[in-house]
Amino acid sequence: MARAAGDLMYLLSVTVHVLSAVTAFGAVFALPVMRRGAADVPTAVQTELALVRRVVTPAMTGSLLTGLYQVATGPFGFGQVWVTATLALLFGQFAIAGSGVTRDAKRALAAFSEGRIEEAHAAWFRLTGWWVIIGFLAVLAVGFMVAKPAFGD
Repeated sequence: MARAAGDLMYLLSVTVHVLSAVTAFGAVFALPVMRRGAADVPTAVQTELALVRRVVTPAMTGSLLTGLYQVATGPFGFGQVWVTATLALLFGQFAIAGSGVTRDAKRALAAFSEGRIEEAHAAWFRLTGWWVIIGFLAVLAVGFMVAKPAFGD
């Protein structure tokens, strides 16, 4: 009975892990559509800031916590390259979302509100770059999780 409960918890954690990843990464890849639909650039930036705070970061946190649970209780461990690489990519995404995206979104909003349009557009351009990098890291992470490359393990 204890084994079955442990298996069920592991499978539930995999489900939450995948749903968290789909939520976080889906939001990132939906950004171009949301940007086009925004009334103006400040509205787009406000939406992106809310998205990173309310959707992307909580979903990435869910993915991190469930992934750690799976490493602790499942058949895969930190000794496998794909596990460590995926974790490093996720921490890179956290760093970019927490510093680059948030910083440049706030800078863009402040510059727009103060009429410094050129500075605002420069911050928005950097913000676009951060999102592209997060998306690229997401694709790499998914590739590692799906392929589970050994690299000599």
